[in-house]
Amino acid sequence: MKRNDHRGGIGTFLLLTILVGPTGPSFAQETVRTSMDLKHLIEEAKRANPEIQAAKRRVEGAWARIPQARSLPDPMVSLGYQNEGFSGLTLGTSTDTELGFFLSQEVPFPPKLSLKGGIAAKEAEREDEVFRATELEVISRLKVAYYDLFFAEKSIEIVVKNKDLLEKFAKTAEARYAVGKAVQQDVLRAQTEITILLQRLAQLEREEGSVRAAINSLLNRPRDAPLGRPVDPLRRKLPFPFEQLVELGLQKSPEFKAAERSLDRSGLALDLAKKQYYPDFTISTGYINRGAIEGMWQVMVGVTIPLYFKTKQDYGVREAAADLGSAQESVQAMRQSLFFGIKDLFLMAETSERLLVLIGTGSLPQATLTLESSIASYAVGKVDFLTVLTNLLTILNQELQYFQELTNFEKALARLERAVGVPFD
Repeated sequence: MKRNDHRGGIGTFLLLTILVGPTGPSFAQETVRTSMDLKHLIEEAKRANPEIQAAKRRVEGAWARIPQARSLPDPMVSLGYQNEGFSGLTLGTSTDTELGFFLSQEVPFPPKLSLKGGIAAKEAEREDEVFRATELEVISRLKVAYYDLFFAEKSIEIVVKNKDLLEKFAKTAEARYAVGKAVQQDVLRAQTEITILLQRLAQLEREEGSVRAAINSLLNRPRDAPLGRPVDPLRRKLPFPFEQLVELGLQKSPEFKAAERSLDRSGLALDLAKKQYYPDFTISTGYINRGAIEGMWQVMVGVTIPLYFKTKQDYGVREAAADLGSAQESVQAMRQSLFFGIKDLFLMAETSERLLVLIGTGSLPQATLTLESSIASYAVGKVDFLTVLTNLLTILNQELQYFQELTNFEKALARLERAVGVPFD
């Protein structure tokens, strides 16, 4: 009778071992839900995301400001009448009565309009880079959410599978306890672990719902719009060494290039401030009608005098020089920030890459062999129930850790793409 009881327990544990699988994390189940293509989601985000569209409109507005900055000020048309006395109109009867039509045009000193247009062009180029940064930021957030969803669903799958196994485990323990072949502690421990898994499952389902809402938000869809199942990411390697990533960042990073455009703009602004010492001109012409008396015409040229240069132009140059210095420091700060960001993300990806190898080829297969050994030892009474249960939970945690590191690696790559401004796909 005792031998038969042990055989029943061994059969249950062998079933658990087969379901867990001795070959590592290859337990994805079939699903009828349509898979989500990440590339299609990215294209949809580019078309529909409101942040990207807003940045695109700002670019259009910035380029539209260039011809405005290069244009002359609007001309002025004026009409004047001069009468002699108040008893009546004296046009044509008095030489002092005039009806005049005048046209005047302000003309800035020649380099000023060109410099204003150059400043507007640099601002437009900067907006181009800001638009590209916004697009990369949205795509990066979309990828991070996509892989978070992958991990949430994969974790739910693993936890549900292990919960089912533990429930079978608990039934076996209850049956053995009923016939005096196990202690009550075995049953209680199994039930406790099932409760813990149910708690973890509830948290994972909440996280899954939150991530799905985030993806729909990035795609400008209704928050409850249906989404498919994320495709399991292929195991990849870091595409570039660290030094090459830094070089790419300095060449392609939209934030760094935007800072450089701001520096260029500040340089032109300083040149313009220095040109304010030069006078602007006003050219005017007009015709004066004197009725029956022969009319007259006139041409005038006016010149502005920078009389208050000590409190105006001097401080304008000082302000522009300070802005230029600030822009130079901003470029340097952006260079340091870029270096740190790439280094930090590179180390994250590199660490996850190493952990994937250690878990996939080391700790997970070892944990599986340990479970198999503990099952065999339990069958002959050399280890207790809690040892086998602990070994089973170790495999659960290693499976979750494997997919957590796979997700961390992909998220680090997505953020690296954002940092250097170059997609790795």
